Amino acid sequence: MPDQDLLFELGTEEMPAGYVTDAIAQLRHLMTQGCASHRLAFKRIRTFGTPRRLVAVVERLAAHQTPMVREIQGPAKRAAYDAHGALTAAGQGFLKGHHATERMLTLKTTPKGEYLLLRKEEPALPTRRMLPALLPEVVAKLGFPKTMRWEASGVRFARPIRWIVALYGSAPVRCMIGGVRSGAVSHGHRLLSPRPWRVTSARAYLQTIARHGVLLDHDLRRTRVESSLRQAAGKLQRHSTVAPESLRTILAEVANLVEYPTVFAGRFDAQYLAAGLPREVILASMSKHQRVFAVVDRSGALLPRFLAIANGRPKRLSRVRATYEHILNARLADSLLFYQQDRRTPLAPKVDALRGVVFHQALGTMYDKTNRLERLVEEISRQWKWSQVQREHAMMAARRAKADLTTAMVREFPSLQGIMGGLYAAADHEPAEVAAAIAQHYDPPHDGQMTAGKLLSLCDKLDTLVGYLGLGLTPSGTSDPYGLKRCGFGILNVLMATGQHLSLSAAIDTALRFWEGKLSIEPVRLRAHVKGFLRERLEHSIAIRWQGRMPYDLVRAAVLSDRTEFDDVVDTLDRLRALQQLDGTPAFIEAAKVVERTWNILRGTDEPVGAVNEAQLQHERERELWQAYQAHHGEIERLIGAGSYREATQRYGQVFFRPLHAFFDEVMVNAPEAELRRNRRALMKLIHDLYTHKIADLSHIVLETREASKATTARATKERST
Repeated sequence: MPDQDLLFELGTEEMPAGYVTDAIAQLRHLMTQGCASHRLAFKRIRTFGTPRRLVAVVERLAAHQTPMVREIQGPAKRAAYDAHGALTAAGQGFLKGHHATERMLTLKTTPKGEYLLLRKEEPALPTRRMLPALLPEVVAKLGFPKTMRWEASGVRFARPIRWIVALYGSAPVRCMIGGVRSGAVSHGHRLLSPRPWRVTSARAYLQTIARHGVLLDHDLRRTRVESSLRQAAGKLQRHSTVAPESLRTILAEVANLVEYPTVFAGRFDAQYLAAGLPREVILASMSKHQRVFAVVDRSGALLPRFLAIANGRPKRLSRVRATYEHILNARLADSLLFYQQDRRTPLAPKVDALRGVVFHQALGTMYDKTNRLERLVEEISRQWKWSQVQREHAMMAARRAKADLTTAMVREFPSLQGIMGGLYAAADHEPAEVAAAIAQHYDPPHDGQMTAGKLLSLCDKLDTLVGYLGLGLTPSGTSDPYGLKRCGFGILNVLMATGQHLSLSAAIDTALRFWEGKLSIEPVRLRAHVKGFLRERLEHSIAIRWQGRMPYDLVRAAVLSDRTEFDDVVDTLDRLRALQQLDGTPAFIEAAKVVERTWNILRGTDEPVGAVNEAQLQHERERELWQAYQAHHGEIERLIGAGSYREATQRYGQVFFRPLHAFFDEVMVNAPEAELRRNRRALMKLIHDLYTHKIADLSHIVLETREASKATTARATKERST
C-alpha cells in the first residue's frame, strides 16, 4: 500500500482565543513525537486551528512502521555465566523477561566490563493499526491553562469535543475521544455554513473548507485581519492608521476569536480625549472586553474612532456597530471616573495601603514585599557601583512600584500595573527616571542599557521566585499558577539584553537575608534550587534565541552540566559562544577528548583522591603529564579569568591532548595498589576540573558527528585538489 496523508480534525465548542496558538504548536510537536515513538515515517506535519477546531495533516505518512532492531543491555557477563559457561539464574531471568533465546545474545564491551546484549527485531505493523491508539494519545497530552470535563469518560480538554474527523487516505480511522466517535463528517462556520459536510481526504478538506466559511490557517487569518484593519483605517481619515499598541497586544488574540473575519468601524465620544484620559487607559478600555482596535492620525494621536472584527458577515451591521459604540462609551465613562478618583491623592501616600494587599498568605503583604524590594535594589545597585543619585532614584521607584495596586484603575485593568504607577508618579512631578522605572518594572524594554526600571524588574522577580520556591511551590509540567516560569525568563531577559554580569549566588543570598526565616527550605538547598530553576529556563531561552542553530550537546556542556559552574548568565553565554566558534576544529576536538578520557576514569566511583603526591609519580609518562600541568595550568586559569574562553580551550587541548594520549597508552590508572591508583586519579581530576569546572563539560559532546564531518570535508578537499 502506498503512503497516504492523514487528516485529524478535533472539533470543539469555542476555545478561549489565548489557547489556540499554543495548542496548534503543541499539536504539531505531539504528533511529530507520536509518529516517531510509533516508528511512522512521514514527509511533513502541518497544523492549524480556529476557536472551534484543531487540525493536523500528516503528509505522506508511511503505510507501515519502520523496521527496528532494539538493543537491550543485560547483566554483566560475570553474573550471567558460571565458571562452566552455563547461564546463571540472572542470565536465564534476563532471557525469560524478554522472551528471548540464548542464540540471540552477544557480548558488549563497556568501560565497566563485558555485558550481555540482546538484539530483538521489532515487527513493522501497518499504520492503520497504530493510528486508533496514537490519536487519543496525542489529544490526552495537549495541555491548557484550564481544562473541563463534560461527559462520563473523564477526558479533560479546554472545551467539550463535539466532532472528530480522522482519515488515512480516504479510509476512516476509528477511535473515540471524550465520548465522541471519529468519522468523516466535519462542520463549517456556525452561521455561514451550519450544515455538516462529508470529508473524503486531507487534500479535499484543505481545498474546500474555505467554502464552508472557515479560514483555517491561523497565520493567514492573522495576516488577513491585519491587512483589513489597515485598509479600513486608511478610509476613515487621510493618513490615519491602526494604533501600533492595538496591533501588538490584541491582533493575535482577535485572529483566534473568529473563523471568518469581517472588519467594521465605529466611533466613541471625543470628550474622553479632551478630558485628558491617558492613552493607555483608553487602549485598555478598548481591548479588555470588546477587543477593538484604536485608530491614530499621522502624528500618532488617538482619534475618536475604532475598528472591530465580526465573526462572519452580520446582516444588521449598523445594529452591531451601535451596540459596540454604546458599550465602549460606557466603559470610557467608568475609566474617567476611576482616573479622577485616583488622582485625588498622590502616589506616595498610597504605599501604606499596601499593608492590606496580600502577596501570599504565607509570605505576607505587598507592603512587606515593597520593603524587601527597596533593600534588594539598594544592595545590588551598590554591587554594580551605581552613583548615589542612581541608587536613590532606583530605591524611590522600588518604594512606589506596587502602590498602584491600591488604585481603582488597576483594580479594573490589572494589565496596567506599573504603567498607571508611572503615569501617576509623572503627574506628581516625581523624577522622570523614577516614573519610567515604575512604568517599566513589569515588562522592561529589551534594549542594551541597564536602567533603574530593569534593575527593579530583576529584583521584583527574584524576590518572588525566592519566596515561592522557598515554600516548595515549584511549578510542575504546564501548571504554573504563580507565574514563576515567567519570572525566571524575565530575570534572564534583563541580564541577556543588557549584558550585565551578576552573581546569581550572591543575589539569591542577598534576597534570602530579607525573608527573615519565613521560608521552609534551608538556604543552601534553596539557592541551588533557584539556580537550577533559572538554568532550565536558560536552556529554553537559548533554543528560542538561536532557533535551533545552537547544537544541543554544546548547550548541555556549557549550561546544563552539574560539573560546570553556573552563576553568571552573561558569562555562561560567552562560554557557549566561544565553544560554538570553535566547534569542529581540531583544537576543540582535542580538548573534548581530554575531558572525555579523564571523566571516563573518574566516573562511577566515590573513592576519594586528595592531592597529587609527586613522589608517587613512578612512570615517565605520568611525570611528563604532571610537568605539563604544573607548567601551564596557571596560564589556562589566567585565560579563563580574563574571559578568553576560546583561547583557553585551544590551549587546554594543545597542552594535554598528546601527553594524555601517551599516558593512557602506557600507564594503568586503576592500578591494584591503592595509593598509586589514588594518586593517578588525583592527577586526572586536576586536569579534568581545570577546564570543566569553569568553562564546559565537554564529555557531553558527540565527537563522532564532528569527526565524521571532518573526514567528509577532508575527502572533499582531496577530491577537489585532484
